[in-house]
Amino acid sequence: MLFIIQGTSWGKMNTPSISLGFGGSLYSKNLGDASSLGPSMSLKIGNIYADLSSNFARNHGERSASLVGKYPTSLRQSLINAGYAFPTLIRELSLMPTIGLCRRTYIYQTEETYYNEKPLLRFNFGAMVNWELTDRIVSHVGMGFYDKFKIGISFRL
Repeated sequence: MLFIIQGTSWGKMNTPSISLGFGGSLYSKNLGDASSLGPSMSLKIGNIYADLSSNFARNHGERSASLVGKYPTSLRQSLINAGYAFPTLIRELSLMPTIGLCRRTYIYQTEETYYNEKPLLRFNFGAMVNWELTDRIVSHVGMGFYDKFKIGISFRL
């Protein structure tokens, strides 16, 4: 009899909800022709959250190491963050501390040549607020050390 009760409770386990989101980030540093804005994507499974964003700065011309020591003209930033959503007393609201990595690459550029500096990896600490607009739509607002403002919307699948 005990075995049947345990088997029944295992069969009724809730599967976590899965959300896919899109948004944008405003980065803490702007340099040259690189945008300080970048698109972002997020995935949330249950209360576990992850996002990825980049400003997609790029180089033009032909690669040359002769620009080492000159001033950079662009900065490519890419971030990956993870967090956990903690519920609050307001049912539709959750708070989420995040930690991640920021990959920054300075680009040295002239009209003909470019040089990419070795990428720098830095920790990114931040926080987000999630607000459930409906049963299937959640909005996100947050900030971090390298992404000074981010906003997005997620859809539960």
